[in-house]
Amino acid sequence: RNEGFLNYARLKGIDPLVIDCEVQPGEASCAKTHEQLLIHLKKHGPDFTGCFTMSDYSALGVISAIKEYGLRVPEDISVIGDGGVAGSVHYSPSLTTVAHDLHGMARAIADGALELAAGGRFGIRVVPSRLIERKSVQKYQPVTGESE
Repeated sequence: RNEGFLNYARLKGIDPLVIDCEVQPGEASCAKTHEQLLIHLKKHGPDFTGCFTMSDYSALGVISAIKEYGLRVPEDISVIGDGGVAGSVHYSPSLTTVAHDLHGMARAIADGALELAAGGRFGIRVVPSRLIERKSVQKYQPVTGESE
């Protein structure tokens, strides 16, 4: 997922800053992300205006680190999580997140396995995710002219 996101951003002309919070399997991603992002902010300042995390739980750590540093979400830094966790609506601010169709993924895998068993090919399967827009992202304001 991470490489896919980075490749897509680069295709769109964006060179993302990657802040590796070094979260390991079994660790509390919220706490580790908070700790590592706060270290980054203290060392480099706010050198980004938006943040995409690899989980909604990590996003909670990002939001708390941004607030502890004295900045606001989304006014200073927008945050998007990944996972579509239902409880993320109760974060403050409520979290914009990418939700994945797990049932659709399971169906695609099962259909592919059945096709393989029947002598066919699995092929490429696409199961779209969806963006759930909430309040952790600043609305885009296009520049309409020169400032006075």
